Amino acid sequence: MTSEVVIRPARMTDYSSVVEGIGDVYWGRDYLPAKYTEFLQDPDFLCFVAEVDGEVVAFYLGELVDNRQTVDKRAGRVKDGYKGQGIFSKLSDTIEAEVTKLGTVKWEVMACEKKVAERVSKGFTEKKGFELIVHVVRTSQHQ
Repeated sequence: MTSEVVIRPARMTDYSSVVEGIGDVYWGRDYLPAKYTEFLQDPDFLCFVAEVDGEVVAFYLGELVDNRQTVDKRAGRVKDGYKGQGIFSKLSDTIEAEVTKLGTVKWEVMACEKKVAERVSKGFTEKKGFELIVHVVRTSQHQ
């Protein structure tokens, strides 16, 4: 990666860049187009984008639940051509930094597809000091 990655809070004006520019990552079942505005307006959602040369190339959000004691990371996506460059990790670190500032979060939950779960379970949980509590395996075609 030759250009600097800039992580910043997502804005309403990023809608088309996030939803259309990054593309469908959930095989036609993506809830983000319908919920994007709601997520950005709710203080219990921590929404961030990553930019490279002014182009939005990734999005990730953390939802604060359980009276702000749990952060549920979801709706993550990285544009093709930018995957594998550590951008998603930078977004995740940004959510974690915001959560740390709150001082209320005790748990982190993450939902992801099979290939991401396999990568995450290989050292990530230990590196971050997390304990893997539940690992659900689905048997559908889109794992």
